[in-house]
Amino acid sequence: MSPRAAETLRGGTCVGAAPASPRSALSLPPHTDAPRLDVGLDLICALLWGGDQAVLRLVVDDDLDPPADRIVATIRQMGTDGRAVSPATVSDQLMRRPANGPTTAVLAALRDATTRRVCPEAARDLGAAVVARSLRRRIESAGHAMQSAAYAENETDLVPMVAHIAASVAECGHRLALLRGEAGE
Repeated sequence: MSPRAAETLRGGTCVGAAPASPRSALSLPPHTDAPRLDVGLDLICALLWGGDQAVLRLVVDDDLDPPADRIVATIRQMGTDGRAVSPATVSDQLMRRPANGPTTAVLAALRDATTRRVCPEAARDLGAAVVARSLRRRIESAGHAMQSAAYAENETDLVPMVAHIAASVAECGHRLALLRGEAGE
């Protein structure tokens, strides 16, 4: 990992401003004006400022919460189409497709992502963090689903459900391993 990417992940900035505070952002009370920790928005920021878009092969839309999922889908499509990706071009593209839901929250998230000061070099590590959170959500959701279905469903329905859950978790885990460089493609 580059020193700039490591500094970003520690909470510093790419421009070499004051060093990161020894106090963790997680220890701040919720009523402060501190920026909200959101790896999805951090990933968007890295991608908007020239981060490696190849990361998007391994980060799927449902790894992200709304409205970040819509922004990443737009960035992915623009990259596939060979169009330039910048805050202005992504904003324009999002406003051209308002049929996909309200754009106010999406544009506000884009604005927040644009100003997060994340290094583009951190895109792969941030993609891994996004997928890691998605994997944990999938496992938690699977546990609840299996627990509630254990005595409410027929056994013939349980086996395919568990197989589907296992495949989904395994696929997400494989994408995470690829992003972290722990597995070959």
